[in-house]
Amino acid sequence: MSIFNRLFIKLSSCILLVFLSGNYIAAHELSAEDMKIEAGLDPFLLGKLRQNGTSRTPAPMRKSIDFSSPKSKTKVIMLGSGSPIPLIERFGPGVAVVVNDRPYLIDSGEGIWRASQAATPKYGGKIEGLDAKNLDRLFLTHHHADHISNLPSIIYLPWYLGSDRQLDIYGPRNTAKIVNKILDAYQYVIDVGEVTGTKYDAPIIAKGHDFITSGRVYEDENVIVDAFKVLHGNMPNSFSYKFTTKDRVVVISGDKRATPGFKEWAKGANLMLHEVYTLGGLENAPGRVPLIVGSYHTSTEQLAEVANYVKPELLVLYHVQNYTGDPNGPMDELRSAGYEGEVVIAVDQDIY
Repeated sequence: MSIFNRLFIKLSSCILLVFLSGNYIAAHELSAEDMKIEAGLDPFLLGKLRQNGTSRTPAPMRKSIDFSSPKSKTKVIMLGSGSPIPLIERFGPGVAVVVNDRPYLIDSGEGIWRASQAATPKYGGKIEGLDAKNLDRLFLTHHHADHISNLPSIIYLPWYLGSDRQLDIYGPRNTAKIVNKILDAYQYVIDVGEVTGTKYDAPIIAKGHDFITSGRVYEDENVIVDAFKVLHGNMPNSFSYKFTTKDRVVVISGDKRATPGFKEWAKGANLMLHEVYTLGGLENAPGRVPLIVGSYHTSTEQLAEVANYVKPELLVLYHVQNYTGDPNGPMDELRSAGYEGEVVIAVDQDIY
């Protein structure tokens, strides 16, 4: 290739980069319409955004915010608000309920181990209770890969960092089988440690606990945990969870389609974290999604009905499947369906 050709290619690349940058900036200028709903939040929550030095963050999303009351002993941390779609700004599904500095994890999607530690003061967060040495309770909503893919890290890495606590993992039938398979897989690592003289003093201790019906699955001095069996496509055992503490009631939907009895069970929740998909743009979703999504998940219209019945103080949308092309699409559809309560689209590391 001649020197002239090489110079022409470089010059063309620079011109293209400048053109694209200009279009990117123009595309992210805020219009008056953008300012009506700031970062997917209703007006009563905007003060929280302004306290953090912004009124709206352009695409892709706002920064995480601490919405919680300083007086509450119960904190709910959004560790992962994503879905199977590998968006780099959202980890896979995962939530932490922390009561009196004791953590209770819900689901273990991709990245949840790192997210749990990012929430601690050691790594720039606020939640001391999520320190690796404290992770000893995990509740699985179901066994789809996007909800359990980080299980090996949650089991193995706290031990690697010196934790000697048993990790008790509660979930639908076959949870114990999955846990035991992971332990078997990592026995190799333990064996290598014995051979090389780097064996850890404490063994890896994790135990799975299965349940198959709705009811109480756990209770201690901080929390009562109830599970409610929900419908989720062809997954035979899927559950939502209700965490009742001395100052709050928190409902976490997991993945579910419209399920009879759910709204009655969830009634009285102060905080409800719920999955959702939009109806707008659904016809353009890939593959068979338009045909099957309603068998697996909850539409904005269906969620509006549930939320109007439950009347949570705050509804948090996570595991959002937004087909509208508008970041505020889920909020707009909920409003159009008649929901007037307080609602926020989750961002990883939000605290409620």
